[in-house]
Amino acid sequence: MGLLDKLKKRKEKRESEEKQHQEQQFQQDLSQKTDSQIRPGGVFMIQLLMKEKYEMPSNERFIEILSKHLGKVEQYGSRKAGVKFAAHDYISEMKDASLPVTLMISDCEEFVQGSIDAFKRSQMWDCMNDRDQILSECKYQIFANDMLGGGLSARKRANMLMDYLEALVELYPQCEAVYNLNSGKLILADDIRKNEIPGVDRFIRYAVNVRFFNVQGTEDSVVDTLGLSLLYIEDLQYHFRDMDPNWVVNHAYNLASYLLNNEKPMKDGKRWGKPLAALLGAFMAQKGLEIAAIGGKDSMSGTFEHIDVPPTLVSFAVTTDSIKNIISPEFKGEGHKVVLLKPEYDKEGLPTTDSLKKLFDVVTGLMREGKVAAAYTPTYGGVAEAILKMTMGNDIGFTYADGVSMDDIFGYTYGAFVLELTGDAEVGTLLGTTGGKAIVCGGESIALEEIFAAYENKLEEIYPMHTAAEEKKEIPAFTAKAEGISYHAKAAVAKPRVLIPVFPGTNCEFDSAKAVERAGAEANIFVINNLSAAGIADSIDRFAKEVKQAQTIFIPGGFSGGDEPDGSGKFITAFFRNPEIKEAVTAHLKEKDGLMIGICNGFQALIKLGLVPYGEIIDTDETCPTLSYNTISRHQSKIVRVRVATEKSPWLTNVKAGDIFSVPISHGEGRILAEDKLVQELAAKGQILTQYVDENGLPTNDIQFNPNGSTYAIEGLISPDGRVLGKMGHAERIGDGLYQNVAGNYDMKLFKSMVEYFK
Repeated sequence: MGLLDKLKKRKEKRESEEKQHQEQQFQQDLSQKTDSQIRPGGVFMIQLLMKEKYEMPSNERFIEILSKHLGKVEQYGSRKAGVKFAAHDYISEMKDASLPVTLMISDCEEFVQGSIDAFKRSQMWDCMNDRDQILSECKYQIFANDMLGGGLSARKRANMLMDYLEALVELYPQCEAVYNLNSGKLILADDIRKNEIPGVDRFIRYAVNVRFFNVQGTEDSVVDTLGLSLLYIEDLQYHFRDMDPNWVVNHAYNLASYLLNNEKPMKDGKRWGKPLAALLGAFMAQKGLEIAAIGGKDSMSGTFEHIDVPPTLVSFAVTTDSIKNIISPEFKGEGHKVVLLKPEYDKEGLPTTDSLKKLFDVVTGLMREGKVAAAYTPTYGGVAEAILKMTMGNDIGFTYADGVSMDDIFGYTYGAFVLELTGDAEVGTLLGTTGGKAIVCGGESIALEEIFAAYENKLEEIYPMHTAAEEKKEIPAFTAKAEGISYHAKAAVAKPRVLIPVFPGTNCEFDSAKAVERAGAEANIFVINNLSAAGIADSIDRFAKEVKQAQTIFIPGGFSGGDEPDGSGKFITAFFRNPEIKEAVTAHLKEKDGLMIGICNGFQALIKLGLVPYGEIIDTDETCPTLSYNTISRHQSKIVRVRVATEKSPWLTNVKAGDIFSVPISHGEGRILAEDKLVQELAAKGQILTQYVDENGLPTNDIQFNPNGSTYAIEGLISPDGRVLGKMGHAERIGDGLYQNVAGNYDMKLFKSMVEYFK
């Protein structure tokens, strides 16, 4: 018989065996007896199978290889019945002791072929083509197992056992395969040596056996797992029909990996006890205070790999009151007494409910009588933390009163109030007096500047408050007067219509509508349908018609998908460049004397279209101004101050150049960039709308005041005729009760001016 005939014969034999295996596999049913499940977290047991007898390595060789994979190991006992090693990097937390995991390896002995019966062979899914050959050729075996491994966490044990497997196949290069007695799984030793599967997933693949059964008398099939109990996870079972078994098998492996990677401490009473105790405490507090928590969340699954998140219970409640009674925490003035009001505490250190309710009544009464300027509720940092943070808002220092002890300052005072009093109310315990630029205690003084620097610099490396190349050069304050200029539309309108398009990422449409309606205009919120090509086409057609009926187009700001120059702004510009829309907008501005405004993302669209500063939709290029990401490289959300730089716009008839307004901003991409020559030209024409200014009203590049790092501190621009206005700050977010703790003039009267323009 020639070589080709032999190869053909071998191929036919293998195909026949594979077919026989598949037929056998699909004929099996659940009535087959299987090994009983080992107890959860029990001993891990394997057989190393080899063709030739292999002598046990020396102790030195054992230590070398095991240490390479498992860290510090120590051999102990005699070698009569094998060898034992203590793995000191893996400590098993038992009920009464903490002990290193023990690894045991037997002498080489003959392999009994019948020890792995036909049923076990038929269920070796990952080795179906090789199992018979391997099991017939292997004549010798070495047993290996661990002891005390059940005291490790699931992920740590999985990693430890996988490292153990890799060490064993390196110790015994003649090893052909590894048989897992826990799961009945056979794995080629070379597959372990390749180590192609990352993380704890590799142990799932090498240790967990996935089996297939046909349910006798039905068309149903079952896939189950065996071996997950080693990792304290219940084994899986899939009952299905008309599905690819291979897909089900892969899903079983993936689900097992997910369960391991998202291990939950089901068996750890201490971990479960913490959120349970917190929940009982929450019930007690609600019952005692006669107030229900309106929401909450427990967290038991925050642990991942080396990160351990304690079990947590979060509960929250809310109340309402008139804004005139709301007190912010920062000190308001100098020479005011600051007092501490505390409830009574029980033996556990918790406030008693009766005293706490009485305290709430006292504090509420003082606030409504106007006797409290600032209020703070101490938490983990006690009075010390409260005083520190109360000094920050307005840069007002504090001097502790004589007799205030360190226990008073740093002790826990949950349920207490630190109050800045405006009058002579005799309540609580005197802590001290406001005033100065330092915190003073017992003759020692620490400057507020020094304290604030230490407080802010903690995260400076991670979230820098300043840019590396922050310019400190002087910036001119642009001023353009509109003397002798009167702004009125050709046609008077009693109630101007304002068209407010809503694009993906827009979220300021309601603020915008409220602002224009408060000024006397009519708002028309128009949602752009971008769910389909037909929806976009319909929106274009209807929007063009709405433009013809409107006096003003207002593109509002947004977030999410719109929070980047090429996000929503890109979609908005594409929409407005549509020929039908472009024609309608051009007629709106050139023929109807219409107005247009864009704020935040709306400003992005205007500047990308060329509507500011050029007054018409054009193809912009690198010579045009643009908006880019903040120099600080992250989102900024704060109140800024802007100075009006021009009066040459119908939007600005109620303000003067030089007026300063406060305005909220929230964006990561408000940095205006333009060439110096262009900026000077725009300034000369009065097209610079506003500039960011510091506390002295001077334009600046200081990131605290110019949050984006904009060129020449520019915050907004207008078109040559002033009828198109774009700015980053949310001038539409105005109303009663807003920004109570940040002084400033917030209303630029943009929309009042707009309405008057059409009178």
